[in-house]
Amino acid sequence: MDVDWLRRALLWGLPLVMLGASSDLFAQTSSRQGRDAEKEDLSRLLEEASPELAQPKREAYESTVKPEEYIVGPSDLIGINVWGSTALNYALTVSPEGTLLIPLVGDVEVSDLTLAEAKQRVIAEVKKKYIVGAVSVTLLVPRRVVVMVTGSVSYPGLYTLSAMDRAHKAVEEANKPIPPEPRVAYKKTLLEMSRRNIRLTHKDGTQSRVDLEMFFATHDNRWNPFLREGVGFF
Repeated sequence: MDVDWLRRALLWGLPLVMLGASSDLFAQTSSRQGRDAEKEDLSRLLEEASPELAQPKREAYESTVKPEEYIVGPSDLIGINVWGSTALNYALTVSPEGTLLIPLVGDVEVSDLTLAEAKQRVIAEVKKKYIVGAVSVTLLVPRRVVVMVTGSVSYPGLYTLSAMDRAHKAVEEANKPIPPEPRVAYKKTLLEMSRRNIRLTHKDGTQSRVDLEMFFATHDNRWNPFLREGVGFF
């Protein structure tokens, strides 16, 4: 393989074309060792010329999760590791019914539990099957949630955010100015908006109070809770 030619092609914006043709290029080499060497060259060049293809994009989070506060829900990706004579690793998604289907264990209800409670329940159920060995449970990827923001904000409506986002994030998203919005109207909305009397209405009908002024002054998370599905701001 002409590696210099491949490097130039990648730098000219052709990595996807080369990926599609890679099987033909490898087929031209008769020896297994030659094919392995060419694959290594191709992988290395792809990483150098187009790092965004080699590295998966990951979402940035403002802080770490506190298991005692985070509420588990459908679409959360949970990791389960069983350490024993044979290590077992599972990456399982919470179903729309709110359960984890664990191989050789069965359905375990975890929705609407805190992450700490869900961990305890899963570990207890797994240990009934795997008596020997340690079990660990980890939140791998938090789900996306759809929340409705209404009231004195610039752009009331539905917003898709992470379940790791707190109430202030939804308020910020609903107040981002969209050019060429008149600055006078935008400032008027901010003046009318309350930061100390925000109500969260959950899907079960219960309500929580959000006080952003108190949160930023004390950093007490009870005044700025995590977002959940079906939350409304008023």
